[in-house]
Amino acid sequence: MIECTRVFVEGNTEVLLLKRVYNIEDKFSSIRVISSLNGKENVVKRFKTSISLEPPIEKGNICYLVG
Repeated sequence: MIECTRVFVEGNTEVLLLKRVYNIEDKFSSIRVISSLNGKENVVKRFKTSISLEPPIEKGNICYLVG
């Protein structure tokens, strides 16, 4: 399994499901942060801007989940 320190998903339902899978109470109790970007288009835009910027803005693995 890939370890992600930051996860971007489409909506709040995905956030709730992943928090249950990872057993996360809130964003301050874990190094993993799961954020909703409110739509598939926003996740894709965030991904495109993050890969086009140099050097990497954030440390760690960043995962983008689109269904």
